[in-house]
Amino acid sequence: MITPAFYPWHYGLEDYKKLRYVKFTICNFFKNIREVGYWLKNIVDRGLHGYCQRDTWSFDYYLADVIIGGSKILKETKHGYPCDCDPFDSTNECKCEAKWDKELDEMIEGFEAAKRVLDLDYESESFIKDIEADIKLFNEKMKVFADGFFSLWD
Repeated sequence: MITPAFYPWHYGLEDYKKLRYVKFTICNFFKNIREVGYWLKNIVDRGLHGYCQRDTWSFDYYLADVIIGGSKILKETKHGYPCDCDPFDSTNECKCEAKWDKELDEMIEGFEAAKRVLDLDYESESFIKDIEADIKLFNEKMKVFADGFFSLWD
């Protein structure tokens, strides 16, 4: 016969909560150790390949986030820019740097629109129209990105 001492309600509610807390803490400790291993593996994969398996779960979001951050850094720290002006013509003023800044701003704007669509970051009642407008904006700015793709260097 099983005695009531084996049942958790025999100990009283407070003791049972303590037992559950200890069990929860021990289980989470081992789960967190496993997660640290995955985290380290992801760092190594990102270093070797530029992405990890966890990033491919939502690869579109990962790429949009990386391109936004990289484009902002490129705009702030650029050492050069694509130029189609004649360098020996002293009468024309080169406006290529301003043009390149504008193109980078358009690329950033397009990928920020894509990120809003992926996040569903809308508060208005007519968010379907906002999503369609952001998709249209992204498609327009993607053409600018495609044209300037081989100029994304520093």
